[in-house]
Amino acid sequence: MIKVYLAGSIREDRENFCRFWREAIENYFKDDEDVEFLNPIAGKDLSKEYDPAEIYGEDIELVKESDIIFVEYSREDYPYVGSTMELQLAHYLGKDIIMWGMRHEGHPFIEAIMKYNYRSSSFIEALAELRDMIGYHKMDL
Repeated sequence: MIKVYLAGSIREDRENFCRFWREAIENYFKDDEDVEFLNPIAGKDLSKEYDPAEIYGEDIELVKESDIIFVEYSREDYPYVGSTMELQLAHYLGKDIIMWGMRHEGHPFIEAIMKYNYRSSSFIEALAELRDMIGYHKMDL
């Protein structure tokens, strides 16, 4: 089983953006029985407050469990503090990383991590790269 962690914004907004892009990815791969998506907001009511230590612990475990991390970095109005920490952990653990969005472009830490990974401003291009990377991982199954 190939596990893909879906990192990115979690703040609920009127367009439900944080759910929309994750659901779009999960729907795209819905018939692929070899892929499991680790979605940190699945089953959560984002209007409620959660224990920060619990959120941190759960998300860190999901990153550790994943083979690939898909990071949404597309919004200029969002700080991506937690996503950046998850990105750093994934890099440290040697996970394959795909980033959609150009937030923090030029930051030396982000640029160093993404030098050996994939980054695109286009959701469609990042999704295609995810499809290809999943195919690559299937060769090891």
